[in-house]
Amino acid sequence: MLAHRVKQIKSSNLIPSIFDPSNNNKLTTSKKEINDIFTKYYQELYTSNGLVEEQRLSDFFSSIKIPSLSEDQRSILEGKITLIEVKQAIGSLRVVYTDPMATVITNGIMSPSFSLSRGTRQGSPLSPLIFALFLEPLAIALRECKKIRGVDLGQEEHKTFLYADDILLISTNPEQAVPAISSIIDSFSVISGYTINWSKSEAMPISKLCPPVMRSSWHFKWMPEGLTYLGIKLTPGLDNIMKVNISPVIQNIRSLLQNWVKINLSLLGRINLVKMIIAPKLQYFLHMLPIAVPHNLLKLYNTCVEGFVWAGKKPLFNRSKLYAAKESGGLALQYLQVQGTAMGHRYAPSYGPMVRKNSLNLLTSSTITTPLSKSNMKCIRYSSYHPKDTFKGIIKSQIIRFYRISSKESDLQDSISVLFRSLRKRLTLVGFSEQLKVAHLQDSILT
Repeated sequence: MLAHRVKQIKSSNLIPSIFDPSNNNKLTTSKKEINDIFTKYYQELYTSNGLVEEQRLSDFFSSIKIPSLSEDQRSILEGKITLIEVKQAIGSLRVVYTDPMATVITNGIMSPSFSLSRGTRQGSPLSPLIFALFLEPLAIALRECKKIRGVDLGQEEHKTFLYADDILLISTNPEQAVPAISSIIDSFSVISGYTINWSKSEAMPISKLCPPVMRSSWHFKWMPEGLTYLGIKLTPGLDNIMKVNISPVIQNIRSLLQNWVKINLSLLGRINLVKMIIAPKLQYFLHMLPIAVPHNLLKLYNTCVEGFVWAGKKPLFNRSKLYAAKESGGLALQYLQVQGTAMGHRYAPSYGPMVRKNSLNLLTSSTITTPLSKSNMKCIRYSSYHPKDTFKGIIKSQIIRFYRISSKESDLQDSISVLFRSLRKRLTLVGFSEQLKVAHLQDSILT
């Protein structure tokens, strides 16, 4: 079955046919000819001079204001570089970029190597840095254009959001801004070779400032229900943006956990799996969208996660211990309700005094709830089957719980050490730590 599946995947990645531009666009199915066509294309792409009219280049850069360095920055850059730093820098660049070569692989056929005289190889660590520098003049031109009015928030006007080659533009005067944006990008395309397919570019009208009559003259792909940027579905209103983004993620999490619950994992293994794979799926949206998550969605997430942690069985101890910090004797599972509130409030100081109050209202105070007990001693005593006033019995009960959930002896020793360190900080244990030796307690547990 595995070999058959691998064969299917390989066959799906093959290029069955292609038009040959050097032979009157004749359709060819030969693997060798397909590889030659791709090799010729990439060889010309990475070795062409890419000449641009100097006057156009000069006109574009003279129309924008390139940021200048401060005196402190200039002094740092112009400071003396040691010989060791020079040798290290040259050595690193020489290894990676001296006479770079490339090959083209199609349908399992590898072409002969050819030299690269422009650009970088695929996956080069220098590529994103060069691209960021390359795209910055376009960002400056868009920010400085007076015909484009963005959104004022705090002390700044926001017009552009850039992440690599994903560009998001915001305008409150589309009738004047769209022609200006098109003109700037077209000018930049002439001098850089960086082109945009306008028919595939998406636009979302948010208010009545962009009526249907106005949209018909622009050849965008209009998305009145919302568009996706960096994996986040942006909607015209904020009422259901969290539901639209988080509901599919929670359904995916539920499906994954239903399959993974069949795997034989320890309790700590399940908790670590939630921390490393499941929780980050939601944390990304909580980090990027400072809006309160609907309570019913968080409740559904907690139900899915807790059901997976306990493998569908009865919990071994109180829920509060699952989320309590390790220093308090808990297992430190993330409580996303509190994390989401904290992530949202961190943006408030940058909004400015005029909108700070309104921005905080987006995060309802009811989300700041926690299952953790205020008293660590109450947390330890809760649901213990020993008499509540018997301190020694309470400690022994907690160590028995550690014994049940620990998959290795070292985990048990570490948990007991954390418990006693926490107790020493909060209680005066005169002679008590000597009476409760870990070895003695383990013997009593086993017997």
